[in-house]
Amino acid sequence: MTSEQVDPSAALRLLDWLWGERPGLVCLATDHRLRDIKSGRKPSDFRNAAWYSWPQDRDKIPAYAEMVMGSREVWFTPALLNSEHRKANNATDNGRVCQVDADHTDEWTDEERATRLALLDKLNAAVVRSGTSGNFHAYVKLNRDVPREVIDRLNAQLTAALAGDSTKENASSVLRLPGTFNHKTDPANPVVLEYIDPEFEGWDPDELNAMLPEPAPKGGAVTGSGSSPAQYEGSIEQRLRAAVDELLPMKPGEGIGRDNQMTRVAGYAAQVTDSEAMFEWFLWWVNSRMAYPLTDAEVAKKVGIWRREKAKRDEESTEAKLGAQLLRGDVDPAEVVRSWDGYREKLFNDVAGWVIRDDAFDLYYGHLAALAERDPEAFDKTPYARAELVRQIARIRGEERAKILAAGGNTELGEPDDWDETETVERDFTGSGLFIQPGWLSLVIGDYESAKTMVLLWATAERLRRGETVVFIDEESPKDQTFDKLSAFQLTPEQRAGFKRYGHRGWNLAAHPEMLDKLIEKHPDATLVIADSVSRLMSNSGLEDDNAGAMRLWTNIEQFVSRHPGVAFCLIDHQGMGGGLHARGASVKVQQSSIAVRLSMKRKFTKTEDGQLTATVLKHRNGLSTGHEFQVDVTTTGRGPLEMHWTDLGTDPDSGNAKQGQRGADDLGPVEMGILKTAKPTFGVADKWVSKNQLDKAADRHPSTVTRAVKNLVEGGYLAEKPGWKSGDGPKQYRRVK
Repeated sequence: MTSEQVDPSAALRLLDWLWGERPGLVCLATDHRLRDIKSGRKPSDFRNAAWYSWPQDRDKIPAYAEMVMGSREVWFTPALLNSEHRKANNATDNGRVCQVDADHTDEWTDEERATRLALLDKLNAAVVRSGTSGNFHAYVKLNRDVPREVIDRLNAQLTAALAGDSTKENASSVLRLPGTFNHKTDPANPVVLEYIDPEFEGWDPDELNAMLPEPAPKGGAVTGSGSSPAQYEGSIEQRLRAAVDELLPMKPGEGIGRDNQMTRVAGYAAQVTDSEAMFEWFLWWVNSRMAYPLTDAEVAKKVGIWRREKAKRDEESTEAKLGAQLLRGDVDPAEVVRSWDGYREKLFNDVAGWVIRDDAFDLYYGHLAALAERDPEAFDKTPYARAELVRQIARIRGEERAKILAAGGNTELGEPDDWDETETVERDFTGSGLFIQPGWLSLVIGDYESAKTMVLLWATAERLRRGETVVFIDEESPKDQTFDKLSAFQLTPEQRAGFKRYGHRGWNLAAHPEMLDKLIEKHPDATLVIADSVSRLMSNSGLEDDNAGAMRLWTNIEQFVSRHPGVAFCLIDHQGMGGGLHARGASVKVQQSSIAVRLSMKRKFTKTEDGQLTATVLKHRNGLSTGHEFQVDVTTTGRGPLEMHWTDLGTDPDSGNAKQGQRGADDLGPVEMGILKTAKPTFGVADKWVSKNQLDKAADRHPSTVTRAVKNLVEGGYLAEKPGWKSGDGPKQYRRVK
């Protein structure tokens, strides 16, 4: 076993692919070599050995792994976490990577092997060989962020499809880090990153869900390491004993370490009994059979942990029941909201879909309850329910406002604006003025490593040095990360005082656009408002990130800017698949913005290395800058503050960048044209629908590429998606309409 057997860059290549610049915490877990534990030479010493902030501590992760991997097993958490607690409910809210631990592959039949490996190839997953026979870990990328519960369900489906280990489905799981060793055997086997496609854009979550089998029932009759004591017959006592006899070796030298052993049996027991007395009896019974028993204090500690977890489960169950009672109208919601603490009020907000205010309760809650009563199935699909409710709210607000304005004697409409030539505004379109102007709504987009936030903070620093106030609505990053970035500009304490950050406040600008007015009331001298990011604002507002959702959000912000013409408003958005303009809703986002700029990283910069960005102007209200490309030189290595120098490269109609920059949201690429041309004979009949599978075959491209092309065709009005589709119906269906 030598270090030459492993690829030291493998870990970072996988981690960069998994997370990009998404912030969060990653845990490295270690233990003594498994062959030493199995032989009895050493007891298990499993520990959450090191925690790192991603992406700031990126280079520290492989350095630590290299330091310990010669004598210890090394695992990591594929799910980024919020704090230093490796628990399933501590993962960051959203993600776009699913995982599966394909164990016991040597037990697969030839038919199972052929079927499962064919599926693995179709998924285009990143594959890590774990170092034991043919076992592997697979990571499947999605093309957009989804809530954690969706990730967990897809993980369970992947486990069912590839006969994986069901204990590795949630966010607390650890899997082997590539570039280290699996020490089960002597000599040890390297953990190898076998395959990764850095260009792959990911699967549509709905299509991945439709492709994969349903997850195995929890507590069902599953064999192997995923077994549950719920499968055994008899009393709870008999079931627990049967599970221990079969699943947990108790002879000296055969176990996985006494504390880990006890943790496993405690986990099994918690699944089948709610009785503290039964749970405590069971732990003492297991402890009496162990070669090296735990002390009384250690057993009592595990009982205490179980008690706290049970209390938490009971509380969550009670809150779920309260939510159901609210929807049925069994309790007075206004009284409940006033009496609940912050955590429970948040749960009520999640049930209702937005922040509830007493004076607007009837208007909002009534429509939610009506939808739940009229169409419970639709209501259960939370994103749809929220979007539906927001549309109803907007319509009712518009109707009420129209009645007020049309009422006799009303003076709110006012007089039309006069043209006063003396009010002409002189604008400077150099430097940050290129993409930030008072009274304009700007959109800055890019992928996860395009330094979008740093560019906006650079513009912020310019204003802070002039004594201006900048408001930063930060729904993406933790406070310390944002302030660490701002420190690169070496502002004085007096200048920093003008930076007003509001982090993770759950801004719902669809139902409550007046939140922005209240913000400016608090900071009347603000000249710039930055919101990071569009996807978070959409999610907070219960909107889908599509054209309809974008129109609702953009309209509210436009109205705010019109009321405050001295304030510039800038939105940060993530770039979509294949360098597309946005994840979804491209047309409206660009059309409704005064300025749209796309950033890409040409040469990455750090605190010790200069770098370079490319900025492409997709739209500019002055018309003169549209289509221009700018070279942005980033200087970090001098003694002074971080600087950005913008150079206008003009437009080159023959360059790929110029073509990409000038391509509109509805333009058709070769894949789209190929789909229309090849599939044309099957279209043209009003009731003739073509499945996604048929389009895949017609295009002869990877399914994810076809998915991207189909979305472009739908948004461009070339294809119509068959309405009423839901998960479980099979592939989506489409019809050509022009």
